[in-house]
Amino acid sequence: MTTSAQASDRRRAILQTIVEDYVRSCIPVASGRLVRRYELGVSSATVRKDMAHLEEEGLVFQPHRSAGRIPTEAGYRLFVEELLSSTELRPPERETIRSSFRVSPLGLEDLLQFAASILADFVGNVAFVVRPAGGPITLKRVTIVPQENSSVRMIAELTGAPPQDRLIRGLTHSEPSSLRIYGRQITDELTGKNVAEIEKWPVPRARYKYEILFVLASTMRELERRRFGYVQYVGLATMIQQPEFNKVSLVQRGVQMLEDGDLVEYLGPPATDADGVLVHIGDRNSEILRDYSVVLSSYDSHNHGGFLGVLGPNRMPYRRTIGAVRQVSKTVAGVAATARA
Repeated sequence: MTTSAQASDRRRAILQTIVEDYVRSCIPVASGRLVRRYELGVSSATVRKDMAHLEEEGLVFQPHRSAGRIPTEAGYRLFVEELLSSTELRPPERETIRSSFRVSPLGLEDLLQFAASILADFVGNVAFVVRPAGGPITLKRVTIVPQENSSVRMIAELTGAPPQDRLIRGLTHSEPSSLRIYGRQITDELTGKNVAEIEKWPVPRARYKYEILFVLASTMRELERRRFGYVQYVGLATMIQQPEFNKVSLVQRGVQMLEDGDLVEYLGPPATDADGVLVHIGDRNSEILRDYSVVLSSYDSHNHGGFLGVLGPNRMPYRRTIGAVRQVSKTVAGVAATARA
């Protein structure tokens, strides 16, 4: 008699097989196909029952009644977190990447573009790199200079970024001295704070104080966004040839993530950390990531925002992609260190 634990293990094995089969074929996986192609040791009826149970758990779904099953984002996450036994490249795969770097540029920008091209060719999806950024941006001093016509200049001196000079119009305030005093108050209380800490500061009641603080935080937030650096990418034309991209909206969201430079910011906590490689699957953190997965790793030993990774549909060969991102990131780090020596 089959125990509940055995049934659970069997369903997990079936989920693993569904994911692996669907990633290869992009065809919904039917129970008969699983029984014919894989040695599951159970009948087609048992497989159908287990697939129905997986569907109840939200791990697979049927696109229509007579179709087989397709993994959901939750199913892919479970596969990556618990069922993927290895994320290592096979020896021939490692040699393919290693041989591609036998002759490589030493300049960082050229090296990153070169590495992205190798990665994109290897995985068949978009490969991207984000240049390293400097350290965190913090506030040093704020000076507020009253101007004519209810305007003020806000000059913010920062650590990690150039001074920022902003003209704020339409402020209603009483005395120029109160503006200067408020500038000193901001300096006294917020020096050394980053934008996240400034945004937690109590909201001032006076409207002009609120406007000035809002402009300061907005300015620092924009600088912080840019701190991640310019996103360079290759492989978009190859990625959108895959069957998922017959939906124009999916293509548009992918291009938006790459073009607006916010790709790294869209990513919240990863699904898993596979030996330094972070895997983000679907829209758990941002709607724009729905139906997409991102695999990335830092190649910057100082952790200043240097990332290299892959963007593609959830139907992604995760073992091969994770292994390739890890291998290429380590290679880039090694070549860059050699160039600096």
